[in-house]
Amino acid sequence: MLISYAGPDKPRKIQEQRDQGVSNHQAVFSLDWPTWKGLIEAFDIKEPLIAHRQDDESGTIDGRSWYG
Repeated sequence: MLISYAGPDKPRKIQEQRDQGVSNHQAVFSLDWPTWKGLIEAFDIKEPLIAHRQDDESGTIDGRSWYG
């Protein structure tokens, strides 16, 4: 599997993004397991960029928060 990426080497800080007028875009897509593993290997990903959410200790589901 050959994957190329032309993005920055390291994430930019929020202020740098604002100074450079960077806009963010989001997309939702699905990956199969072999593709996901290939991306992890191709980009040498060691840790996630987005922190894992903390479990809600209250045990309630109120419709305003993420739950699994």
